[in-house]
Amino acid sequence: MTIATDIQSPKIYNFAPWALSSSLCLAGFLYDWLTPLGVAGGLIYTVFILSGVFLDSNRIVFLFAGISSALTIFGYFHIPDSIVDTQWIIVLNRTMTIMVLWATAYLAYAIQQSLHKTKAAQAHTEAIIKSAIDSIVLINERGKILNFNPASIKLFGYSFNEAVGQNVKILMPEHYARQHDQFLDYYFKTGQEKFMGENRQMIGKRKDGSEFPMDITVGKLTAGNQTHFIGIIRDISKRIEAEQARDQMIEDLTKSNQALDDFAYIASHDLKEPLRGLANNAMFFAEDYAETLDEDGNKRIDRMCTLTKRMEKLIDNLLYFSRLGRQDLAIQQTNINDVVGEITGMIDTLIEEEAVQINIIKPLPSIICDRHRIAEVFRNLITNAIKYNDKPEKVIDIDFLPEKDGRENVFSVKDNGIGIAPEYHDDIFKIFKRLNVEEEKARGTGVGLTFVQKIIERHRGEIWLESEPGLSTTFYFTINSREEDNDIT
Repeated sequence: MTIATDIQSPKIYNFAPWALSSSLCLAGFLYDWLTPLGVAGGLIYTVFILSGVFLDSNRIVFLFAGISSALTIFGYFHIPDSIVDTQWIIVLNRTMTIMVLWATAYLAYAIQQSLHKTKAAQAHTEAIIKSAIDSIVLINERGKILNFNPASIKLFGYSFNEAVGQNVKILMPEHYARQHDQFLDYYFKTGQEKFMGENRQMIGKRKDGSEFPMDITVGKLTAGNQTHFIGIIRDISKRIEAEQARDQMIEDLTKSNQALDDFAYIASHDLKEPLRGLANNAMFFAEDYAETLDEDGNKRIDRMCTLTKRMEKLIDNLLYFSRLGRQDLAIQQTNINDVVGEITGMIDTLIEEEAVQINIIKPLPSIICDRHRIAEVFRNLITNAIKYNDKPEKVIDIDFLPEKDGRENVFSVKDNGIGIAPEYHDDIFKIFKRLNVEEEKARGTGVGLTFVQKIIERHRGEIWLESEPGLSTTFYFTINSREEDNDIT
């Protein structure tokens, strides 16, 4: 891998190998001319062919083998008449010489291909190192910098020439420089690769003396009998700043939530006390002065009692909502069939009075969830389906769908009630938002679906609806606990 000047092969300029090859070819021909038996010339021709390995031309060695063979044959036709009686020796020598020449050519070609592949791999590696967005620094066993890629130049502020040849300690503060020496000493004394391949966070130092946090991964590189170390470095200043900002936001949010929780508790306690006093006084006033007050006065006292109770309920709901998003979920395996069965058992009187038919379309699954919270979801949806239904026979269908609208594992609760106009599909999930006018005694607080949405979001799910005003409404929702606990069966 050509990544440092002291481990590269010597650079051979284009003119030198051609001059060398030409000289060898000429020398071989002259020796062949002077030694008719052809032995000396053949030996020099093999060196001539091998010199083609250092040329960039592909298969040049075969051309050299052809030239050498032609010159060997040419030399045969210039044998002096005085040695004709030894012609069979000459033919044998030259035939063997040509065979050796071509064998040498194939060997040289194999060497040349291997060198080309090595050079291509070196060029590829060098291109990767140069184009890498991370800093890559190569050092030897003494800590001397051998290679410094463009990303390193940009990160540390040193030019290539300024960095190469210097000790890598110029890139780190004094404290880390001492540690670096200890790591190298430990490696060469024990042979153990401490921290090799591990991602470590440390401090880097630029040319101007400024310091910055960085991630560094160190690997070992063996080139021949030499050991080098390659470090991949990334500036993590922005990440550290983001983490610090995140931690500060979490801390601020925790304080804010705690303050909100404290405020909600104190406010509810402080508000409920005078409300209870007002409700009690109104009740005592109605009892003590019932005969004194006329019908209109008694109605006003009753109205006052109703409003104070409603206000107390609103405060309780507000306190519950403030805590709903921060309390931990009691995650457990829950059979939804049992949950629905318990809910219908608790409201059986209402079901009978309102002539409600609840259908479980197919057996519901067991899931990982907070049983109490999910029961609240189903109770709200079922009671709303009964409450907002003007049909003499009320029908509620509860189902589980493997897939719906691109979402998996979907529960549904469908009714044949009054329906919801499309423009109100988002409003119904807003706290204290109510779309219907109800009798005062039956009037809700407008928080039920807000609680439902919050609980589902806590389970990493979502809720949506489809509705035809005057005909039906279907609520769809998914329940997804933590990914490792998500076990719908």
